[in-house]
Amino acid sequence: MTGAAAAPRSHTSTGTTTSTAPGTSTTQGGSQGHSGLGDLLLNRMTTPAGYIGTTPTELIGRSRDLERLAAVTAAPDAGLVTVTGPAGVGKSRLVMEFFRHRGEGPGGGVEVFDFAQVTDTSVAGLMLRQLREQCYEGSPAVRKALERVAAGKHTLLFDHYEDVADDLAPLLAEFRRCCPQVRIVCVGTARLGLYGERVVRIGPLATGDPAPASPAALAAVPAVELFVQCARSVRPEFALTAENAPDVLALCRQAGGLPLAIELAAAQITLAEPDLILERFENDPGDLHRPDHHPYSRHASIADMVAWVLARLRPEERTQLVHLAVFQGPFTMRAAVGVLDGLHGAAYRTMERLIDKSVLIPDEQHDGELRLSIPHALRRAAAGLLTRLPVHPALRRAHAEHFRTAATAAAAAGRPGPGPRPGPTCSRPSSTGAKRATARRWRPSPKPCTPSASA
Repeated sequence: MTGAAAAPRSHTSTGTTTSTAPGTSTTQGGSQGHSGLGDLLLNRMTTPAGYIGTTPTELIGRSRDLERLAAVTAAPDAGLVTVTGPAGVGKSRLVMEFFRHRGEGPGGGVEVFDFAQVTDTSVAGLMLRQLREQCYEGSPAVRKALERVAAGKHTLLFDHYEDVADDLAPLLAEFRRCCPQVRIVCVGTARLGLYGERVVRIGPLATGDPAPASPAALAAVPAVELFVQCARSVRPEFALTAENAPDVLALCRQAGGLPLAIELAAAQITLAEPDLILERFENDPGDLHRPDHHPYSRHASIADMVAWVLARLRPEERTQLVHLAVFQGPFTMRAAVGVLDGLHGAAYRTMERLIDKSVLIPDEQHDGELRLSIPHALRRAAAGLLTRLPVHPALRRAHAEHFRTAATAAAAAGRPGPGPRPGPTCSRPSSTGAKRATARRWRPSPKPCTPSASA
């Protein structure tokens, strides 16, 4: 996930507490004070890297998301807010920016527990369960820590909690019972499912639809702006021109507007021009990786991210995802029911869990109908798995028949046909064809983007 600040790793800790000095939480106006929860959650304090500190780059294309997060956290009943979205979308980076500028409130502090730095999640889960038991039994140490938290407008922030979610959720429920005035913010790919939880979903960056006509207009498209920013960090003289702008836009769309994928693609600008990077991305996005440690992301490559997501799905969730990869673009629940021969009972609940885990991204259209989409890299990997399954031909036939029938009915009623429509294109300069021919000689041999062929 793009956005999490790195902290020193500890084999015994369950997280890190952000601070300006070891053992202190950041507060507005320069005051410092630790709630005591850090001492309960950690076997030893670690020197934090500054989750809510200065950032090396400007946050792009997230003004509306920051406003939505501000509105939700300001609500009187927002005791528990979960910021969710697909892996690599920049959730932690967004939340960090939010708290840097407007999130603490008068006299408040933010204490951060970043589980991305955990080396043994089983130990972390055990410590969370023990702390919940101490809360329930009224342990003096826990009672004292909670009294300190309750004394001010305190925020507890839990990031990258996916691997300890089953143990963290009951603990947070106990925290809310003991200290209802404390704000809890969680950041991860899956919602916790607690009563009263307010969810803020973060989606990929806009990729320009319809396509702007000029490089100047393209430069204002958030995904393109991020690409240019990242490209200039490694090649300061890079500029968006009439010749390379279509390739940059195509790259951003190929990445599905996902910041992690855009950053990885832009990092290749030290070696190749955008058209060559696009050719490589189209051939094997999983091959793109970063050579160094990133301060906000736990994923070093697209392949790592896809493997991480698939490893955290239940068998039935993974099977459902692979079957849904028959859709090459956004689809409605109505279409899913038609193509997958009905979704009832357990299958319907599996779809809900895929949405909760940000594997399916919901997007409400102007007509009120909900459309679902699979993050591009994940859909590509799932589609590769689907081609190896015996059910693939039957799903392809069902997909074609469903949209053929729907298109016939729409034509009879004088309405536009349903189904995915080709996206807008941005014309390429005549020289691009020759460049892409050269790129075919440059691109690496295909590699699988998934850890396993089993669904």
